Amino acid sequence: MKAANRKELLLLAGSYTRQMPNAVGRGEGIYSCWFDTESGTLRVARVLKGVADPTYLAVDAGRQRVYSIASRADDGDGNTAAVCALAIDPSDGSLSLLNCEPVASLGACHVWTTGDHALVACYAGGSVAALPLRDDGSLLPTSSLVQHEGATRVDPSRQDGPRAHCIVPDPSGRFFLVADLGKDEVIIYRLEDGILVPHGQAMSAPGAGPRHLAFHPDGRHAFVVNELSCSVTVFRFDPDAGELTRLGSLSTLPLNSMGFNTCAAIHVDPQGRFVYASNRGHDSIAVFEFDADSESLVQRSIHASGGRTPRDFTLTPDGNWLLAAHQDSANITSFRVDSDTGALEATGQELELPAVVCLKWAV
Repeated sequence: MKAANRKELLLLAGSYTRQMPNAVGRGEGIYSCWFDTESGTLRVARVLKGVADPTYLAVDAGRQRVYSIASRADDGDGNTAAVCALAIDPSDGSLSLLNCEPVASLGACHVWTTGDHALVACYAGGSVAALPLRDDGSLLPTSSLVQHEGATRVDPSRQDGPRAHCIVPDPSGRFFLVADLGKDEVIIYRLEDGILVPHGQAMSAPGAGPRHLAFHPDGRHAFVVNELSCSVTVFRFDPDAGELTRLGSLSTLPLNSMGFNTCAAIHVDPQGRFVYASNRGHDSIAVFEFDADSESLVQRSIHASGGRTPRDFTLTPDGNWLLAAHQDSANITSFRVDSDTGALEATGQELELPAVVCLKWAV
């Protein structure tokens, strides 16, 4: 199904397809959807089935290839992590599977692509991996696997070992930052001839549980959302030395908020003025304004996300819209973004999709 008009953008949505300890896996695979930038409505164009638990996606710079983390059956080696490569037709949103490759670890949870490698973070295995790409975008076997060691154990149920939760390049593409929830660290790597080389690290506050991170457009600041402490930490980044300096943190919740909550996703608007983070439990999106002079955040507003457990959300490339994906209420909601304040205005529009947990633009 093709776009109805020029105002529609192609959005990909990953889902849980199997029953998990923390998720009811009723998803069918990777959904291709059209988002109308005039009305805020979404419609499903296609769905690619056959990839187990494609819960995180990455789209290459040319918008020709999609990389998905996946689960695989334990074939006796004790490992269940994998990554798959797909070709995309942006005219109608159709996806075709190129190939999948195993990763010698457990619980792949995040993937990024550099154009010539796919980089994977494995939460349960506490490791990161690099897989080279062929000219057609398909995957070659793993060229590098780095096993993290140690944990802070501040939260014994969540920090009993290393828990690599994401791997993200700095804007220059020279360094790759890994948020490790179990170690309370952001670990910095270089990628040299397909090998992930440890470069340095920066500590988060004990028990914070860093989960995901996003860079400011200036390339000199990074924002880390902490799953366990429900906060966002600002880091100064030296792009020449590849070094992080922790500056300060701010809660994602209202003052005196009660009840269980964990944080999930974080994104920065294209102009770098506003930072957004999602709360699971409180089921909301927190809006912060970044002051470049003081290198600090100010919490501006918090908005109900329109569903249960906003596992992921995304801003449109122009920053005018925000879409939130809810794992437990199985829906994607849309919001207009106020360019002056960063505040969100719910459109009342939503698309029901089972166990949806990741949103990526393919435009």
